[in-house]
Amino acid sequence: MITTDKAIERLAFTITKQNKPNQTDLDSLKVIAEFIEKSKKEEITNNYLFAKMYVYSFLHEISYYNESFDTNYAFSQRKLNGVLKMSLQDNIKDVMNRLNAHEHQLLIENLGMTAKHHVIRNKNQQENDALILEQNKEKIDKYTKGIFNYEDFEEKIKDQIIFCINNYKDLP
Repeated sequence: MITTDKAIERLAFTITKQNKPNQTDLDSLKVIAEFIEKSKKEEITNNYLFAKMYVYSFLHEISYYNESFDTNYAFSQRKLNGVLKMSLQDNIKDVMNRLNAHEHQLLIENLGMTAKHHVIRNKNQQENDALILEQNKEKIDKYTKGIFNYEDFEEKIKDQIIFCINNYKDLP
């Protein structure tokens, strides 16, 4: 059987000499194609947890937008590629900031404040919100600044990542 290196040499020779391809060239092409397919499978195997999370994230990206599959597919690919280009630290900061904003919004709603923009609230709603704000100023300020700090949040996220890698790396 011909090796991958020999197959590449053979095809390079045929192409540079502008020879008409023969059966040896076709066999060489087959060896190279098999090598590429094997490499792809090994890459997935070596990054299996990443592959599983990518598929999961891709499903959620596609499901999030109410568009045609073709539109969702392309947009979802770009969105995930953008996330992968970001540093881990920037991804962690993004998650933390979103969670802080979510917790802040929940606090505002749980206190009974109106989530509407101040321009479209009536006078009664504005007065009620001002009273709630005054009574809960310290708590609201804490949530406005963010209840999660980066160092603690990063440590917890990285601990969870390591936990998942160690516990799920050998699962199918």
